[in-house]
Amino acid sequence: MTDGNRTFWHWESRLDTPRGRERELADLVGREVYEAPFAALREHLITGAAT
Repeated sequence: MTDGNRTFWHWESRLDTPRGRERELADLVGREVYEAPFAALREHLITGAAT
């Protein structure tokens, strides 16, 4: 449930990583798989609502 007129999106990943690369790959996935698409979606929703 959300507070107000908002969307809640839960997205989870579990990955097997080579030993010693856990932090590097977690950061990469965080940026490229999660943050970048969410930022693009946010921008689309903001600019799409204005047009």
